[in-house]
Amino acid sequence: MSIDAVGSLGKNDFLKLMVTQLKNQNPLNPTNDTQFIAELAQFSALEASQNTNTSVEALVTKTSQMQAGQLVGKTVSGILRSDSSAFVGVVQYVDLSGATPKVVVNNKLVSLDEIKYIGN
Repeated sequence: MSIDAVGSLGKNDFLKLMVTQLKNQNPLNPTNDTQFIAELAQFSALEASQNTNTSVEALVTKTSQMQAGQLVGKTVSGILRSDSSAFVGVVQYVDLSGATPKVVVNNKLVSLDEIKYIGN
């Protein structure tokens, strides 16, 4: 079994647990239909929740990319986290190569959360 970053079981782990439970159940006292249906419903809810999570993460990524793209040509200022220096300049382009989009100002990569002011 694997535990993800938030410490919960994934859908494959849940399915493995159900199969193991079915294989090891007492033939004289099998799982009743109501309990089995409840477990299937939990599995379906888990899968739907994980699919929603994936969709929301994709939406957040696309929104960040759009926000970064709208900054091209605008004057921005803020503080660089790397060396605590202030910067002011025009956003030259967007770098989408990393996990989160960054803009390039004065030939330096700047995270969107480092930008404090946006002008025309």
